[in-house]
Amino acid sequence: VFQKFEGDPRPHLKVKIFNIEIIGLMDSGASCTVLGEGSEKLLADLGLIPRTSTGVITVADGNCQRSVGSVDIPITYNEITQLITVLVVPGIRNLLTLGMNFWDKFGFTPALINSLQVESSLTSFIPLCAEDRAKLDEVINTFLVTTPEFFGCTQVLQHKIDTGDSAPVRRNARPVPYHLMPLVDKEIERLVNRKVLRECPESPWLNPVQVVVKKSGAVRLCLDGRWLNKVTVRDSYPIPHIEGIINRLETFKYLSSIDLSDAFLQIPLEENSQLKTAFAIPGRKMYCYMRMPFGLMNSPMTMARLMNIVIGTDLEPKVFCFLDDIIVATMDFESHLEVLQEVSERLRKANLTINVEKSQFCADRLEYLGYTLSPEGIGTNDFKVSAIINLPVPRTVTQLRQILGMIGWFRRFLPSYATFSKPLTDLLKGKGKTGGIIWTPEADEAFGKLKELLTTAPILKLPDYSKPFIVRSDASDVGAGGMLIQEEDGQEKVICYVSKKFTDAEQGYHTTEKEAYGCLICLRRFAPFLLYKKFRLETDHSSLVYILKQKEAKGRIGRWIMEFQQYDFEIAHRPGRELVVPDALSRNVASIAAMEDKWYDETKQGVEKEPDKFPEFKIEDGNLFKHCRVVSPLKTTSFKWKCCVRRSEVKDLIQKYHDSPNAAHLGFAKTYRRISGRFYWPSMRTDVRNYLKKCEVCKAVKSPNITLTPPMGSHVSASRPWEHIAMDFVGPLTKSSQGYRQLLVIIDRCTKFVLLYPLRNATTTTVIKVLSTYVFPIFGIPRVVFSDNGPAFSSTAYKSFLADLGIKQWLTPAYSPQSNPTERANRTIITSIRAYIEKKHSDWPKYLSEIGMAMRSSIHESAQYTPYFLNFGQEMIVNSEEYAIEDANNPPSIDERLKALKLARDDAKNRLRISHDNSRKRYNLRARPNKFNVGDA
Repeated sequence: VFQKFEGDPRPHLKVKIFNIEIIGLMDSGASCTVLGEGSEKLLADLGLIPRTSTGVITVADGNCQRSVGSVDIPITYNEITQLITVLVVPGIRNLLTLGMNFWDKFGFTPALINSLQVESSLTSFIPLCAEDRAKLDEVINTFLVTTPEFFGCTQVLQHKIDTGDSAPVRRNARPVPYHLMPLVDKEIERLVNRKVLRECPESPWLNPVQVVVKKSGAVRLCLDGRWLNKVTVRDSYPIPHIEGIINRLETFKYLSSIDLSDAFLQIPLEENSQLKTAFAIPGRKMYCYMRMPFGLMNSPMTMARLMNIVIGTDLEPKVFCFLDDIIVATMDFESHLEVLQEVSERLRKANLTINVEKSQFCADRLEYLGYTLSPEGIGTNDFKVSAIINLPVPRTVTQLRQILGMIGWFRRFLPSYATFSKPLTDLLKGKGKTGGIIWTPEADEAFGKLKELLTTAPILKLPDYSKPFIVRSDASDVGAGGMLIQEEDGQEKVICYVSKKFTDAEQGYHTTEKEAYGCLICLRRFAPFLLYKKFRLETDHSSLVYILKQKEAKGRIGRWIMEFQQYDFEIAHRPGRELVVPDALSRNVASIAAMEDKWYDETKQGVEKEPDKFPEFKIEDGNLFKHCRVVSPLKTTSFKWKCCVRRSEVKDLIQKYHDSPNAAHLGFAKTYRRISGRFYWPSMRTDVRNYLKKCEVCKAVKSPNITLTPPMGSHVSASRPWEHIAMDFVGPLTKSSQGYRQLLVIIDRCTKFVLLYPLRNATTTTVIKVLSTYVFPIFGIPRVVFSDNGPAFSSTAYKSFLADLGIKQWLTPAYSPQSNPTERANRTIITSIRAYIEKKHSDWPKYLSEIGMAMRSSIHESAQYTPYFLNFGQEMIVNSEEYAIEDANNPPSIDERLKALKLARDDAKNRLRISHDNSRKRYNLRARPNKFNVGDA
C-alpha cells in the first residue's frame, strides 16, 4: 500500500485530488493535512481559493511556519473520496503531507506502518502563542466544571409538569435482564448521590423505564414519558430559530462553543411534579426524578427559558444560545476573552456546570447546529454531501441502473443531464438486466461530474426554518440511505444526504428492524435541523407507521423508541417506487473493505513496471497470473499458474462455481477446490466459506446427515474404473412435461463417476435398455453391479441379462439403503435439484446434465481427485475462459499424463479404503450388533 523512496524511509501514499495523482507523505505525527511547496500552482490548476487563516504550525525542527489559509479538498484513495480540510503552508518542503485528519477519515492506524520509526514533519496546529494560550486557560478555569463529586443544579427556575385535571397514568414496570441488575443498581446509586433521583415510597403515577447499555458497558436509565406526555399541557414558550442565530452572526475570527453537562438534569423539578415521574424496577424500590429528565414534552421549552434568563440577549451578536449550546464569536482575541469571562460568571451565578471535553475555545472553525462556521463565511457540514461523494463505482448492470435512477430523480435541475450521463447509459447498451460492466475513463469522468452537480446548487440548498422538513428513508439488506428535503416553489430541494453501510450484526436484523434503524440513522444525522421542530418522516415500510403505538416495545425497537421520542414528527407511508434516491443510497454504500481492494491493481502495475521484483507473477492477455505452489494428494509439490481475481469480481466468480446449474450448490470442500484449482486471490478460503454460509438456497434445501446405528461392513474395492458399478432409483418424482417420473443413478465405485438418466418408469426393461445402450458400450462390461432389492433389479429377466454377460449381482440388505454406494450421491442430486427447480417442480429433468457435470468435475472429498480426472487423465473444462489458464501452464506429455493417472488412481483407491475404514471405526463405536448363541429362539 505504502511507497518508499531511496534515502527516505518514510511511508508515502498515492492519492487523487480531482483527476490529479499526488504522492503524499503519511505523517502520523501531524494533526492536520498540509499543502506545502508548490501548493500555489496546484490550487490555481484546481481553481481553488484558500480561506484566510492566522494559524501557525510547528515543524519537526522546532521552527514555526505560518499558514496562509485553509481549503476543503476532495481527496480520493481506493475509490473512496473524503472532504479533507487542508492547511496551505508554502514553507513546508513536501507538496502534500497527509496528517491525522486524513488518517481518521480513511481508517488508517499507525500500526499499518509496521511500527516504522519516523520523525514527524509536523507536530500540531497551534492557533495561539504561548502567552495567549495562558490567558485563555486562565479564563477556562473560571467555568464550573462537572466532576464525579460535583454536578450543577440551578435555582433560577424549576420545571413544572402541568397535567391539568387528568387522572394519574400508570404503566407496568418493564423487566430488566438479571445480569444487568448490578449495573442498574450502580447507576441508580450514582443518580441518587447527584440528587437527580430520590426514593418514592408511593405514587399514583408510574412510568416505564428503559435500560440502555452504553458502548462503555455501563447502563443509562431512560424514562419512557409517552403516556405522561399525552396528558401534559403543552408549553408555548418559543424555541430559538437556528437560521435566525446564523443570520445574526457578525464577522468574526475567534469562535468558542460551550457545552453544558447533561443540561436538562441541572434543572430542578417542582416538588408536586416529581411524583409524576415515578418509575420502578422489578424487585427494587420505587424512585422519582428530582431534576428535569430528558423525554418530557416541555423540557426543551424550559431549557430555552432558562438560557434566556441566564445568558440573556444583551451579549448578542457576540453570544447566542440554542438550548444548551452556547456560541461565542468575536473579531479579536482580547474581546473574546472578555466575553468568555462574562459567560463564565453568568453560568457560575446560575450554578450551571460545563463539559470541558465537548467545549471548544478560540477556534477559527467549528461545527454548530448543522453549519460550518469560519471567518470566510458560513457553509454546510461535509456530512451533507459525503453520501453522494462516496458513491462507489458501479460494477454491475443492477448497480449502474440504481445510480442512474437516483440521478434521474434530479434531472429537472440538470440542464445538461443527457450529455453528462451519456457515457454511463452507453455502458448499458446490449446488456440484460444483470451482469457486469466494463468501466471506462469516459464513464469515470461523467460519474465524477454528476457527483459534483448533485452536491452543489441548485440541487443542494440551505434550510429554511420557516418551512416544514421532510425526511425520506429507505433500507436494504446492506445499508440505509436517506435525504432531508424541503419544498420550494412547488419543487423539492435537498438539504443533505445520508448513507450508512450495515455491519455484519446489523445485516442480521429482520426487515422491520432494518427499516426502523434506517429511519433512526437519518434522524441522528439530521438532528441539528429536526430537534424541536415538527417534520414528516416518509418510508416505504408501512408497519413503521405503528411503531410508536406499541404499548410494550421490547428489544431493539424498544430502545430505539426512546430515541425517537426526542423528535416531533408524523410517519407517512410512501410507495417504494417514489423513494428512488434513498433506495439507491442504501444499496450503493461505500464500504471500508473497498479501501483494501487495491491488491490486484498495485500488483499488476508492479509486474508491468518492474517484472524482476515480482517473479511469481506474470501478465498474459491483460490478465494477472500467480505461480502458486500446489500439493497433490500424493504429497508431491509442483507449481501452477493461477488466474488472479479482482475483489470486485470475487462474488460473481463464487456464484458461478456454486449457484449455476453446472455447479449444483455443492458444499464448501468441493466448491473451494474447484475454484482454488484455477484462481487465486487473498482470503479466498474465507470468502468462499462466508458466501456458502449465506447461501439461502443451501440453507433451505440441505438437511443434516442422519445418524444410523447398524454396524458397518468392510470395504470392497475395485482394481480399475468401471469394474464395480452401483445403481439406484430416485423417485417417483413430479411428472415432467416429457413424462419422466424416475431418475436412474449409476456410479462407478472406483472413480465416483456419476451418470444420471431420467426415465418414465422404474422397470426391468428400461434398466436393461439404459445399460445396454448408454453405459456398457462406452465404459465396458463391469465385473459387479450393486443395487437394492427393488422389483426392477430382482426380476428374472434382469438376473438373466446380467448372467448372460458374466456380471455378478450384489444386492444390498433389505431396509438398509445406506449400504448402497449411490445413497450419498442421491442426497447430493436431490439437494441440487431442489436448489434450481424453485416453484416449477416438473422442470427437474432439464438440470440433470449440469448437475452431473458439476459432480464429475468436483474433487471428491475422500478420493481427493475429480471423477473426471480419474477416468480420463485430465480435468474437465467447465467454462471457456479456463482454456486461458490451461494455456498458461505447459501441458504434460502423454507418458507423463499416463504416469500421473496411474499414481492418482492408486492413491485414490487407497484413500477411499482409508476413509471407509476410519468411518467404519467411528460408526461402529455406536453400533450394537446382535449376538446369537446356540439354542436361542
